[in-house]
Amino acid sequence: MTEQQRIAVIADVHSNILALDAVLRDIDRQGIRHIYNLGDSVYGPMEPAQTAQRLIERGIVSIRGNQDRVMLEPRQPSPHSTFDDVLEDLQPAHMEWLMSLPEHMVIGEEIYACHGTPQADDVPLLEQITDAGVHMRSDEQLMEMVQGIEQHMIVCAHTHVPRTRYLQDGRLILNPGSVGLPAYEDDLPYPHVMESHTPYARYATLEKDQGQWKITHHLVPYDWESAARQAEQRQRPDWAVALRTGRALPF
Repeated sequence: MTEQQRIAVIADVHSNILALDAVLRDIDRQGIRHIYNLGDSVYGPMEPAQTAQRLIERGIVSIRGNQDRVMLEPRQPSPHSTFDDVLEDLQPAHMEWLMSLPEHMVIGEEIYACHGTPQADDVPLLEQITDAGVHMRSDEQLMEMVQGIEQHMIVCAHTHVPRTRYLQDGRLILNPGSVGLPAYEDDLPYPHVMESHTPYARYATLEKDQGQWKITHHLVPYDWESAARQAEQRQRPDWAVALRTGRALPF
């Protein structure tokens, strides 16, 4: 990565083609040519096939998220399952693309990219989920979790909440937030919610400036009402709430 080269980092599109297209237009407007995707691209009640096709056609370098992985695992069909709807929508070429994605990657020798943690795609890196709620991990925990990673910039995803964290050894951890799903509720490993508190599509840009990382978090408006209606049509009112409000629960 050259000193003046800017890159865009996107994550957690979750089949939201309307949000993805808005983000890509914003990236193109800035003249950024290098885009990296941190996974969980197609699972969701909007447009899985269109989303996969757009990422493939644009040649966006991607890694596999936990729900991308789950799409490839054997499962028993169940009524009104979003997973089954997604699998029905995806074409063989899209499944082949998912199978080809690595679990993590190094970008330009200076950036390490994973979906969750370096060890697990379904565990948050920056946050710890306990029976008492969601808390930021300590510096000591994070230093242990990224031990052995030589890159000074680490980018991760999974929680859909944009954050930047500076470690005591000078390394940075960045979560760009979610392009396509700004909030969710989950039962594992304990009941919890993750919320960005805005319906905007999120991504981040990075560049080196005089040897230091310059990081910008971007909020992009798009037609989230149409995305919410798509979710409602596929029997996911919970997603519709999140898409309209950036919250997991109604106001």
